[in-house]
Amino acid sequence: MRASAQRLIEADVDAIAPAVEWTCARLAGWVDHEMARPGLTEALTNALIHGSFGLDRSVRDDLDVYLAAIHSCSESGSHPPIELLIVGDNTTCRVQIRWNGAPCPVDHRHRPHDEPTPQRTSGRGMHVIYHTCSEVLWCDDGLEIHLIYRRS
Repeated sequence: MRASAQRLIEADVDAIAPAVEWTCARLAGWVDHEMARPGLTEALTNALIHGSFGLDRSVRDDLDVYLAAIHSCSESGSHPPIELLIVGDNTTCRVQIRWNGAPCPVDHRHRPHDEPTPQRTSGRGMHVIYHTCSEVLWCDDGLEIHLIYRRS
C-alpha cells in the first residue's frame, strides 16, 4: 500500500469534526461519505476520550461529571495528539487511527454480537464503527484501530 495522507489531530473535542471532514474528503471514490462519517466520528471520539484523555467508561454514569471531564481535558492542552494515516491501493483503503494513553480493552476489540438498544449507556459506538467499514482491525497494544474500506 502507498501512503495517501497523514495528519495529527489536536487532543480537543472541537478537532474531531474537522478531522472527520478532512478524512471523508480523502475517501472520495472509496465509500459514501454519509456511510463513513458516523464510524469515523465514533472511532476518533473514542480514541480521544477513552484513549488520549484516558476517561473510563464508568464516568458516563454522571453526565455532568463526564462532560466536565471532557471539557477539562480538551482545555488542558496536555494530552498527546491522535495520529491519522490514510493508505490505499486499487482495491482497499485503510484509515489508521493511533493514540497514546489508555488502550482499548481487549474485550472491546471485536464486532459486537448483541443488538444496540437505546437503553445501553455504552458500546453502541462499536456497532456503528463495525457497520460502516468493510473490516476493522486492532493493533495488539490496543492503541491503534484500522478502518478498512473495500471498493465494491
